[in-house]
Amino acid sequence: MEIPTDDPFLNCRLGRKKDAEILTNIVNNYRDGCTIALTGRWGSGKTTFLKMWEQYIRNNGQKVLYLNAWENDYIPEPLVCIIGEMESVFPAEQQKTIVKAAKGIFHILKKIPYTLALDFVDHKVGSETKDLIKETVSEKQDKVFENELSEYKVKKDGLTRFKSVLENAVSSMKAENPVVFIVDELDRCRPDYAVEVLEIIKHFFSVPGIVFILSIDKDQLANSVRGYYGSDRIDAEEYLRRFIDIEYSLPDPEIKPFIGYLYDYFEFSTFFDSARRSEELNFNADHSIFLEAAEDICSSRHLTCRQTEKLFAYTRLVLSSFNINQLVFPGLLLCLIYFKMFHPELYLRITRNEISINGLSDEFDKIFHAEITKENSSRSRPDILIYIFCQLIYFYAQLNSKDNAQLIAYLPDNNGKILTFDQHDFNSEHCITILEKLDSNMNTSRIRLTALTSRIDLLYGKIVS
Repeated sequence: MEIPTDDPFLNCRLGRKKDAEILTNIVNNYRDGCTIALTGRWGSGKTTFLKMWEQYIRNNGQKVLYLNAWENDYIPEPLVCIIGEMESVFPAEQQKTIVKAAKGIFHILKKIPYTLALDFVDHKVGSETKDLIKETVSEKQDKVFENELSEYKVKKDGLTRFKSVLENAVSSMKAENPVVFIVDELDRCRPDYAVEVLEIIKHFFSVPGIVFILSIDKDQLANSVRGYYGSDRIDAEEYLRRFIDIEYSLPDPEIKPFIGYLYDYFEFSTFFDSARRSEELNFNADHSIFLEAAEDICSSRHLTCRQTEKLFAYTRLVLSSFNINQLVFPGLLLCLIYFKMFHPELYLRITRNEISINGLSDEFDKIFHAEITKENSSRSRPDILIYIFCQLIYFYAQLNSKDNAQLIAYLPDNNGKILTFDQHDFNSEHCITILEKLDSNMNTSRIRLTALTSRIDLLYGKIVS
């Protein structure tokens, strides 16, 4: 998404500007420095938000730095990356002073991995050689301990000097608001790298005038902590509290405007709203059906922005294989693509005709139960999910003529009709009406589910209308 310099939230369709204002207020109330975690699931739009927010606070005259930790975790020492980014904020002379002070603490981070060496020795050499090496290593360890003890004060003084230099550099700016250092994608880094970044920020950079913003999926970062220490029993939540002063959860966006944005971005209107389709009565509702189905599916399944975008991108690709005047059943098509992307085992069972009608009904209910219940209680009209459900059952039943004949049972003596499969919380009368309309429509009754799934599986080339 393009982020205009003068108005960074101009193209934002998620209403994030209010979140930027809240976060800015939080940051500027902590002039003495702190670490704030901006939390949200992977794909929830944190990076895009931070890019807009970065420009937003720059426009207000605030100093801000940005580090994508994931893009830099190939560099062995995180301190180098952080110092490298920080240099750009300060004048040349202060840069030199900070770098010089950083050199004085760099050796603190270096460790001799004797334990790993001994583990290697146990597997590679004989017992006599191993004992000799262990004895030598033990002597070296004693010397290392003595050296470390004598260097303790030097290291401590070096750390104190570095923090003092950094604090003075920040203070000399005489800025009204703190310097903001954004560390993005920390949860996607190698576990050892992620933990080292946290430790370095905590011990070396916790000085007045600097606020760190850590963009994280907290669950994933907790997994990194457990992976680093090699134990599921570690209380990772408590561990992270050592480093994080404040948490700000990026709220889930309003799904409807985001779906509208993606509809325009991927140019669905060139297909659904084309002149040729507008002339056909069968296609008039496709636009609204698609948008409504997208809203219900994405909101009920709590898809992230990234997941929703991928669902739209794949659907647009599939649509390119349809002729402009073909039936596409937009709600059903989108639902099947959702199954393929997020429930691949169910999708395979459908395409291979390996599931019963009742089994398919059960699976549909498991996936969309919350939305079905909510919609039944809040809407007077039939929900779009009922149409998708009935279309799926109807076309799937056509793969098996025996099941197809049993979808609706007509009771004797004109006592009505019943469905022969479990429709769960769906209104059976609506289902019967929809199924009968599908069966009576000559165009629909000749369609097979494979007409959709073969295109979803990209087995059709692009058909030029």
